[in-house]
Amino acid sequence: MNFLPKLLAKHSTNSFRSIILYPFPSKQIHHFSNKTNKSLFKLKVCYFSQNNTSEGDKGFCFSKESSLTDKPIDEAVVKTNNDSLVIEKTKHKVLLKDIMEITKFKLCLLNLSVSLSTFVYYSAHITLWNLPFFAFGTATAAMTTQVLNQIMERIYDKKMKRTQMRPLPKQRMTTREAYTLAIGLWSASMGAYLVSSPHSILFTGSILSLYIFCYTPLKRKNNLSMHVGALVGALPALLGSYGVTGAINLSFEDPAFLLASYIFCWQYPHFYGILYQNKEDYSKAGFKFISNDDSKLYIAYGQLLVACIAIIGIVYKMRERKIMNDYTLAAFLGFYVYNVIPAVLFIRNPNKYAKIMRVRSYTPFLIILGSFINASIYKELNEKIK
Repeated sequence: MNFLPKLLAKHSTNSFRSIILYPFPSKQIHHFSNKTNKSLFKLKVCYFSQNNTSEGDKGFCFSKESSLTDKPIDEAVVKTNNDSLVIEKTKHKVLLKDIMEITKFKLCLLNLSVSLSTFVYYSAHITLWNLPFFAFGTATAAMTTQVLNQIMERIYDKKMKRTQMRPLPKQRMTTREAYTLAIGLWSASMGAYLVSSPHSILFTGSILSLYIFCYTPLKRKNNLSMHVGALVGALPALLGSYGVTGAINLSFEDPAFLLASYIFCWQYPHFYGILYQNKEDYSKAGFKFISNDDSKLYIAYGQLLVACIAIIGIVYKMRERKIMNDYTLAAFLGFYVYNVIPAVLFIRNPNKYAKIMRVRSYTPFLIILGSFINASIYKELNEKIK
């Protein structure tokens, strides 16, 4: 039996440094490496009959996405007789799901809902122009930040189980494509802000800069990144009010500042839940988080308790400002107690209670956000009635 692998003539072999093909019908291994670039390709493997008969070509093929690396790529080979193997280099496609993953689309929608709630709350008149364009500008700016962050951390994401399936580590998207996406999103954001709220460009640029040039590098230096990250996460609440008023009011009498303060405190149980649940992953990737040192567990625990106590005061202040009514306050407190229990027990077994604390933190947060959205809509309707 003669099995001769053939590379299609239309694709030059100059770009390959080595091609190693082992005879099938046993498992066939294709080893590719590239001199010039690390771009992606789709491996298309076809089997064609060499004995052309009147019945026509009895060929079949399948394809699998792969990458030009020095690691062998295993392909299952179907046993056939008198066949030749054809390997074709074709251009890969960036899928919508990869774009949604690299932009963290769901997280960006959450940030957008926070900014929109304060934007509506402070707007005297909502029009068909300012609200949609502000929403689009805010969403695309948030997505730009996430894309740039994943570009910067693509090497470290490869080392972590939690992030190794992202488009850049898995090479479903090239760095050039990611940069192109980021530039396009940022340009769209700036264009939308010029229509709805030009002064928001400066504030949004400050959030992006703080995230990319401060928070992201700090994660590999010390645990100060935790506090910077909490601040960055809280700023979208102030972006909405700033987009309307052009000013920032750092007073607990200001509803937007109250919401930002709540989000700042909420991120400690939320992020420490993620951190201690994946502490081995983060340590392996070289991140300098507090979870790397077991002797600092009491520091993390103290920060958790301070944040949980502060949230109670912030929520009661929201009730005073009529952002919440008695029913939503009661609902919040019920779920919040349920959330605080694993936070209190966290010191006993961080590995056990980290995930529980993180998962339970979402419900109180959604109640607060829902209350603020409801207060914003109610305030807007009252303005129109007057």
